[in-house]
Amino acid sequence: MAKGIANFSAQELQLVLSYYDIGKIDSTTQLKAGNKKAPKKIIKCGDKKYLLKRRPHGKDDPFRVAFAHTIQKILIAENFPIAKIIPNKQNETAFAFSGHIYELFEYVQGSRFRPSPQATFNAGRTLAQFHKLTSDYPSPLKPVATIYHDSENIRGFFQNISQAHNLQLDKVAKELSSHYNLAARNVNNLGFHDWTQQILHGDWHPGNILLAEQQVVAVLDFDSIKIAPAPCDLANAMLHFSIVAGKPNPCDWPDFLNIESLKHFLKGYLSYQPISKKQLLALPSLMIETMIAEALMPIATTGLFEKHSGKDFLEMIHRKCNWIEDNQQMLTDEMLSVME
Repeated sequence: MAKGIANFSAQELQLVLSYYDIGKIDSTTQLKAGNKKAPKKIIKCGDKKYLLKRRPHGKDDPFRVAFAHTIQKILIAENFPIAKIIPNKQNETAFAFSGHIYELFEYVQGSRFRPSPQATFNAGRTLAQFHKLTSDYPSPLKPVATIYHDSENIRGFFQNISQAHNLQLDKVAKELSSHYNLAARNVNNLGFHDWTQQILHGDWHPGNILLAEQQVVAVLDFDSIKIAPAPCDLANAMLHFSIVAGKPNPCDWPDFLNIESLKHFLKGYLSYQPISKKQLLALPSLMIETMIAEALMPIATTGLFEKHSGKDFLEMIHRKCNWIEDNQQMLTDEMLSVME
């Protein structure tokens, strides 16, 4: 097993699967994808395959799981591309055992996202479909409303870095704090608090989409569902589908975004779901906020981003924030051209 990747023990796997009526198990194979703290196994039973997942701590609150499953059932009923949840023998879609929560899904065959104009367009359109289908969620249950925008929790992570007395980290964190606060003010000035709140996926990135012939056949990972205005989801997704990385060392990552990918994603989204001009103008600032938030949380806790030096990673984020700020008018013009 790769270092740092969680896995099931043999006893744990046998006990959990005994609570499901899926027939004789022919084989199990570890799936090394997604959150390393959430182990996954492909379960083969005759001509059927299933995916068993153990939720990571922090995303295993029973209320949160129940809410996510409610949303997934709504999407399944509307033929949205999603893996069907398999109930256990007690007809429960989540199984709790020994301090963990387990989920079993139908296994969906598909390929990982590879950038192309059509695949990126379809990823944007599918996000818009998700927003449309969940915009009138009827249940009194609501998920947590904590998001990356103008968040005191995020500002607390800046404070944690400052209190750690790491001068190198503290310097770049202070610079990012200025970017974050400026971006939050820009978004608020564009009317954020008047925008309609709704269900968000919360983690729409290439790794959470399966494709077949460039069409989305499954959206994965509903562990981060939130409630907030839709542009928060859109900005986060546009960032993930346009960010340029790839090299092992973040010091070598370029500052710029892939503008064509950003436009293809936005064009796909707008082909199904409109946004206002003010919301579109807020997208670059929201991208700055979400980029900082995603990098800051693990670094404030461990000093690292995955295996990368916290200082190197935050300096790369700082360069990208500078690029977005310096090119905000160009980004706005390019996005407006898609809207027209």
